[in-house]
Amino acid sequence: MREGRAEEASKKAAVKPKKKGKVAQEGPITLRWKLGELPSAQHRAGLAGLVLMVQWLDRQGGEKKGVCRLIDLDERGVGLEVDLDGLRRLFDELYAASVEESVENQARKHKVTKEVIPPIRTEEKVTVDEKGKEKRKTVYVYPTTVPRGGLLVSWEPNLDNNGLWIRLWRSLIWSVIRGVPATRRPFESRAEKEPTDDADRAWLQLTDERDPSVDLPSTYYLGAQSSTAESVGFQDRARAQFLLHFWPYVIQIYVPQSWNTKEGRADFAGYAVVVPDIAQLRSFVEELPHADAAAHRRGGPATVPAKRWSTSRRVGAGCLPSSTGEPHPTSGRQEHCEPRSGLRGASCGQGRQQRSGV
Repeated sequence: MREGRAEEASKKAAVKPKKKGKVAQEGPITLRWKLGELPSAQHRAGLAGLVLMVQWLDRQGGEKKGVCRLIDLDERGVGLEVDLDGLRRLFDELYAASVEESVENQARKHKVTKEVIPPIRTEEKVTVDEKGKEKRKTVYVYPTTVPRGGLLVSWEPNLDNNGLWIRLWRSLIWSVIRGVPATRRPFESRAEKEPTDDADRAWLQLTDERDPSVDLPSTYYLGAQSSTAESVGFQDRARAQFLLHFWPYVIQIYVPQSWNTKEGRADFAGYAVVVPDIAQLRSFVEELPHADAAAHRRGGPATVPAKRWSTSRRVGAGCLPSSTGEPHPTSGRQEHCEPRSGLRGASCGQGRQQRSGV
């Protein structure tokens, strides 16, 4: 009798349903996106960024853990076959960073206590003014996290890890897109060789068959808020929001400046981000690396003809001020704005649209 009860109990335990939304599988899944089904230009740019990142990751040497490969790439969309290890590898490259030294003119202070944060060391800097007189100034050396952007470095002349364009991109990421310190954790954790769980959290969302709604912070979508004036929250589908990790790799960056007649100098007003609205995916990802590389070699806009892969290029959020309010050392020309990739038809403007390739 007892054996019969034990057998019945074991059967009930075997058929006990799993909690929805908590998928434990680690094996490969296949995800598919179509340009026409995505809700915004940033999502479509993110899809292009994903394709470029996976292609670049596949060209890297060394051991490749897990599965992460493209399927059926065409003009209208693409599929991705990926498992948990492959997704971790993708995120590790997406948010790769290193800890480097930063020389600053003033000592850092704690935001709350206002106490001076001890630097690694101090150095004495000697400058010469217009009259030829030497001036000595103490500068402070602090550790700082620097996003790698390996995909973009591969488009720099001579693979220069400290080239002008990659420095401009890093400045935008750190001072605007990840301007809030709490949002920098994916980069900082990898720079400090700490364990991360962002890929695992994304995996749980991607493997949920319901494709659940998730919050949409401004870190991923420019201009998003926790809620509107009518108390309506910003949300997105998990598989669509996943693409928003990748759009920063295909944007163009402008640094608009205005001339201060009173001070006799150009004022830094922030950044203008240009998000390509992609119409033909395969053509776009084939041509963008060549256009960017050409622009970097020339030090300005490339002469690559615009094609129909991009129906428009629009400024995603006008001019975005940096959190520090300071210009990047390589902030471009004073008389006009220089795009990062320099594709013809990517006009600079605050909130304007520029038709391209049509």
